[in-house]
Amino acid sequence: MKLGIIGGAGLVGSTAAFLIGVQNLVSEIMLVDLNMKMKMSHVMDMGQAMLEYSDTKIVAGEYADLAKFDIILLSASLPERNVQSRNEYLKGNLGIVESVCAELKKLPSEKILIMATNPIDVFNYIAWKNLGWDRRKFIGFSYNDTIRMKWALSKAKKLKYSNIDALCVGEHGDGQVPLYQSVSYNNKPLGLESSEVDTVKSMVTGWFTEYQSLESGRTSGWTSAAGLAEVVKRITGSKKSPISCSVILDGENGFTDVSIGTPVVLNSEGVERIDSLILGKEERIQYNEAAKKIRGLISSVGY
Repeated sequence: MKLGIIGGAGLVGSTAAFLIGVQNLVSEIMLVDLNMKMKMSHVMDMGQAMLEYSDTKIVAGEYADLAKFDIILLSASLPERNVQSRNEYLKGNLGIVESVCAELKKLPSEKILIMATNPIDVFNYIAWKNLGWDRRKFIGFSYNDTIRMKWALSKAKKLKYSNIDALCVGEHGDGQVPLYQSVSYNNKPLGLESSEVDTVKSMVTGWFTEYQSLESGRTSGWTSAAGLAEVVKRITGSKKSPISCSVILDGENGFTDVSIGTPVVLNSEGVERIDSLILGKEERIQYNEAAKKIRGLISSVGY
């Protein structure tokens, strides 16, 4: 399969390209970006760097060239700034997403679209509305929330990260819903004391504020790259297991006409299966509130 990255000269686009490329997950990666010099710089440098690890080809291209590609990652965004919530990027990034969709609509066939422009749930829905493709082609990238939940669990419980299985659903942002009751370690249920849950919650919710306080002018590109590589692994068949993504629901888990994080199985056509959520009473309330919030944001920009 071939991957095209819109916003490929940016931090998320370029780091994702490199990590996906060195893992040899696709045969070719094309960077599309308005910043021609930076785009070409990445292609030249990355193309040499990956020769030691991978057969993946790195090229530069334009929108029309995406006709020959199977997967499109949209990571284009306004420059990073200090914000309280990812939703503050909504109005600024709306024009970018709509203009990209106008270009993608010219392509002769539907593609798998991975949405990585914030707010992801909102823009995954807006892209679906603009393009009119099969809803199974739209994958909102929200796996970072699960990564950070597992990170916090590993710190709080002093356990090996790779042996933890956990899931975070809901909105990619303040409305995320960590499923503490389903956490396991070495495939066995991992009991959590209420104090440990409080610690994990504090670490997860406080991470974004702490990161923003650094005022580094950069988003979390490396974590996003690692998470996006996991999504691509599922699409290409390199790894076959559920992953949390924001997808368009049509009756699944009791919701319709909204994009929200939920466990899914992916394949070369996009979303193969949307798994049922088993939620406790409090988790169900949180999930309902997340869906309501996402719908409100969608309505606020006229969709």
